[in-house]
Amino acid sequence: MKVRPAALLLAIFLGCLAANAGFLIVAFWKGAMYSDDIQAALLKVAAIYAIHISAIAGGLFAKGGVPRWPWDYRSAFAVALAVLWNLAVLWRVAIYSLTAFGVRVDDIAAVIEYLDKIPQSFAFLITGWISFYFARKE
Repeated sequence: MKVRPAALLLAIFLGCLAANAGFLIVAFWKGAMYSDDIQAALLKVAAIYAIHISAIAGGLFAKGGVPRWPWDYRSAFAVALAVLWNLAVLWRVAIYSLTAFGVRVDDIAAVIEYLDKIPQSFAFLITGWISFYFARKE
């Protein structure tokens, strides 16, 4: 069974959202942050991913399901862009989660500041490409 590019896009964003939340929850359970911090961090991650997941879901609903587009340069670019953007978000939260295991990397305030600046700086590029990707003709 071939993986369809549009379904893979959704899986990348949902998977990375779950991974980010998982890293933060582990850090909280291990005592690396307080309840106010986990709430702020989870809300920030949810807000960041809501934009892209809603754009993908909107595209899927507009097309009436997962389009059967072939893998072409547009599909490859959309997936590559999604992977790079998600790695930019995920690596920072993953590095912070090492704090839960005694590796003092930094504090949650620095992570939230990073999440305020970096992912949102490129959010328009990702959302624009996703919108273009789903608006194309079959």
